[in-house]
Amino acid sequence: MERLSCFTHTLQLVIKDGLKEASGLSEGHKALILSQRDYAQLKELIEVLDPFLEATDLTQGEKTVTASVIVPCVLSLHCHLQEIRGRVRYCGPLVRALASSLKTRFTEIFQAVKMPGCEPAEGRGPTKFPFTTADFIASVLDPSFGFQWLKHDVQLDSDDKDQLMTQIIDCIKAEGEKQMISTADTAAGPEQGDVAVSPPAPEAPQKKLRMFSHYSKTPSSTNSRSVQAQLTAYLDLIDNQASDPCFKFWQQNKSQFPVLYQVATQVFSIPASSAPIERVFSHGGIFMRPHRARLSCSMLSNLMLLKCNKDV
Repeated sequence: MERLSCFTHTLQLVIKDGLKEASGLSEGHKALILSQRDYAQLKELIEVLDPFLEATDLTQGEKTVTASVIVPCVLSLHCHLQEIRGRVRYCGPLVRALASSLKTRFTEIFQAVKMPGCEPAEGRGPTKFPFTTADFIASVLDPSFGFQWLKHDVQLDSDDKDQLMTQIIDCIKAEGEKQMISTADTAAGPEQGDVAVSPPAPEAPQKKLRMFSHYSKTPSSTNSRSVQAQLTAYLDLIDNQASDPCFKFWQQNKSQFPVLYQVATQVFSIPASSAPIERVFSHGGIFMRPHRARLSCSMLSNLMLLKCNKDV
């Protein structure tokens, strides 16, 4: 699923827009000593921007899942701005500017959850939901979130929330069915032109002991369960137990939810930020210095590989 924008970069633009619009709050200080008013302004500014810092850190990780935090972060930031708007004294213009920029830059997410004030312009029609399908699927398949963001950060009545939940579940089921079809095609055998692989020689059947003939093992039907059954069991599981880190949870439960595991592997591979890739380019710039101009492409590639995977 192709990402249409970089979340962290867009989030930084949201903050930049807000600060630019609210820059008229202060023209600078001629005195070197901060007054009580200055301290109060700074304290309020930190309170406004602190969740944005946390969201930026969450989406710039290299060894953690970042795609699943996009929807919860956007909706949580929106709720934070709505909650703080009524009690700020100095940063009112900044809060309003941040809220406006957040809605403008993440229009698809807000329209998908039917957020009031984010209706599509007249004559344009609603924004298509598939634009943000990967973000919603990733958030639901992260055991730390599930549908918690829908319960706490979406301002809709229960019927509309149930409708949105059903819509997201249908998207997950559709992706799961695609994975099942792909797996079935792969297991059907080599296609024409593929090299045939001879099957292994069958082992000699073991003699069944009469003494233990009443011992029987019923094969698990986990792998053959429908996507709906796996999704229902998954949602019940994360609601009734403390959530593990995303990678750990799916490593432990991939045999219990095989189809959902394939879908999760696909959507979790989407980075929410370009920061990890930019760090790779920075490493390349450090290696390729003027005094190492004769460094070959293969040597540079190997050095980059070792540098970026030194902790693996």
